[in-house]
Amino acid sequence: MSAAPAAPRARDVANDATKGMLIALVALGHCAAAQRVWPWLHAGGLYDFHVLAFLLLPFLRPASACSTRVFADRAVRYLVPFVAFALLSALVWHATLHPSVRWYDLPLALIRGDVSALAQGVGFTFLWFMPCLLSLTILRSLFAATRQPVRAILVAALLVLHGLLAGCALPLPLNPLPALFALPLGWAVAALAPWQRGRWLFLAVAIACGAIAGISGDHINVASLSLPDWRAPDRLLLHDVYAIAATLTAVHFGGVLARVPGLAQVGRYSLVIYLSHQFVLKFIEFWSVRQPWYAESTGKIAVAAVAVPLSLLAGWALARLLDRPQIRPWILPQTLRDWPVTARLVRPRLDPAQ
Repeated sequence: MSAAPAAPRARDVANDATKGMLIALVALGHCAAAQRVWPWLHAGGLYDFHVLAFLLLPFLRPASACSTRVFADRAVRYLVPFVAFALLSALVWHATLHPSVRWYDLPLALIRGDVSALAQGVGFTFLWFMPCLLSLTILRSLFAATRQPVRAILVAALLVLHGLLAGCALPLPLNPLPALFALPLGWAVAALAPWQRGRWLFLAVAIACGAIAGISGDHINVASLSLPDWRAPDRLLLHDVYAIAATLTAVHFGGVLARVPGLAQVGRYSLVIYLSHQFVLKFIEFWSVRQPWYAESTGKIAVAAVAVPLSLLAGWALARLLDRPQIRPWILPQTLRDWPVTARLVRPRLDPAQ
């Protein structure tokens, strides 16, 4: 007789609300109209942490087990939507705005993890994130499986590497370099997260560092590793502290954010919203720049006020559509066994209670 199935795990509403706020900031940071009105959104404001925070949030949970089965499950979970949205982006991009771009270079760009080639082939740079997230999962698992003194040596090596990655645009499968850059920051987030009383301090530090970076026009781009290096340790430290403090602020105020209507629902579907929001932003921008009123700041503000919420709403609606049982396994599988393409290749696990 088999055991009763375990009850589904309750969702962490505060965590969903945190992700909801972060994905809203991602959409705002990617909105060209908002960038033209408030340049600091790109220079030191949001780009220093809004997507990077999604690489740091996993450090609040233990690393996955180090096994080929776990890695295969994660590969399916992250790479299937990555490829699906890459192909969709390429189709839309070439059918509308850039039919002359060589779309047949896309498969090689997908395999190599070439951020620049991906941007040219699909019109957007957001797809770097999914392979990077898989690399981060694998690296965390491998690191957790090491023992002292190897672990101490790896920590020292990664701290040095953190300052040497600036401008390193070497295309590698699964885009591991941004993941390597994020590892020390994630460890800091994990170490400081239990300090609940420090949330106001984290907020003050985040505002101060963000303001300094914004005023100086200094910013980072994790996707292309356009960031200060070891030759400017003060600037690198500024951005590191900003990313850590801003992420911890978002996490510690998750309970407050959960009271904002709809924010947790947006966060629940943040992955699909991330993969789809730039479609809406790009085409609203494409239409707006041809309007005479767009030349004024008020016109750009109006476009941003419409485009950002609309991109979130469209992404949420798409996520609800993809969440249907007939569609989800094909586009958003959770494990190797969930994906219909590989489901028959995985042997079912025996239930010890049988």
